[in-house]
Amino acid sequence: MLSFYSWMQEKYVLKDGRYKNNRFGDLASDMANGPCFPRDSHDREALENYFSLIPNNEAYIAAKDALKKYIKSVV
Repeated sequence: MLSFYSWMQEKYVLKDGRYKNNRFGDLASDMANGPCFPRDSHDREALENYFSLIPNNEAYIAAKDALKKYIKSVV
């Protein structure tokens, strides 16, 4: 199964290597630059626990929404 990290990178990175200019592109960029992000995880609970540590409410909402899209697309 494709990890959430890989799914985000495939979906929100443009061909020129830049990230899409939206909240999900911003999240994908943050994930790529975050050394502690669980890149191999596809476990919803583990990812939700990781995202619960995000202090910014808008980023947290974007992460939860992206995770919902991921779950729908891989199930």
